[in-house]
Amino acid sequence: MITVVGDIIVDKYLYCRTRRRNPEHDRGYAYQVSSVKHRCGGASAVAMICRKMDCEVALCGVVGDDPAGRWLRRTIRAHGIRDHVWVDLDCRTVIKQRVVYGLAVLEDRIDFDDQYAALEASDIPVANNGIIVVSDYGKGTVSPALMAHLQRKAARVNARILVDPAKCSDWRKYAPCELIKCNRSQATRVLAELGVAVGDDHDAASIVQTLDESLPHDMLIRSLVVTDGPHGVAWKYRRDAIAHSARSTLPITPIDVCGAGDTVIATLAAAFGRGWSLPDACAAAIRTATAQVQTIGIGPVPLPERFTRTLTKAQ
Repeated sequence: MITVVGDIIVDKYLYCRTRRRNPEHDRGYAYQVSSVKHRCGGASAVAMICRKMDCEVALCGVVGDDPAGRWLRRTIRAHGIRDHVWVDLDCRTVIKQRVVYGLAVLEDRIDFDDQYAALEASDIPVANNGIIVVSDYGKGTVSPALMAHLQRKAARVNARILVDPAKCSDWRKYAPCELIKCNRSQATRVLAELGVAVGDDHDAASIVQTLDESLPHDMLIRSLVVTDGPHGVAWKYRRDAIAHSARSTLPITPIDVCGAGDTVIATLAAAFGRGWSLPDACAAAIRTATAQVQTIGIGPVPLPERFTRTLTKAQ
């Protein structure tokens, strides 16, 4: 089983068929909303993608006592995801609202943010030899105390922890863990805090190599993965001398990139749950993320046949 723990977000899309000049502003537009759709975001997106890969999944997080939170819980239950979501009466569910005009997701976004209470750790289910995915968006769910509890529980049942970290420069609370997956911007921020500058000429492989060399050796992270948008993914076992990288050979026309990182960590979890190696898992993640960014919102991720043959029924 894959246990997804972290900040739950609801992505709200306003679909607009027409627009006209905004009479209140010379340079603005007024959009006519024709429909509204909701999608799982954050930790719930990771859980949904894992479930679409036919994995057994439990989602642990926090929502508010509001329509968005109730929609989220109904949706995950309808898709067969085990609901371990706690309702916080003192906060509202985090919503990220986007406008879709034609086939384009407009650049501006409206956030309905709140700070979640730290999740109660005692009720989080973890399977023997299972996978724990920590999806930290910095909304308060993933506290140092929660991570310490997960690490102790993982050690008892031989589970592995995969982390998608918050936009912070201190990763100490995430160790020990099996893997940290971050994007180029996050890796650069961590390195800057460590006094290491990374230029635009550094590719993902050199960044993950530098990251490994710069992180404290007693920070027990078995492997590192850095994503770099259309330039692919780089990975490195910390005990190995060199980093590796790969990129998609398929033409990419990104429509909505918001779910790319969630897709990568979900694919890594599903692949690890099936016993794949890190290189094979990263190869699968490149393919799934490439497919994901060509759709609006989190949806089913089509996998090449050679992946689906072994990924199906991953536990």
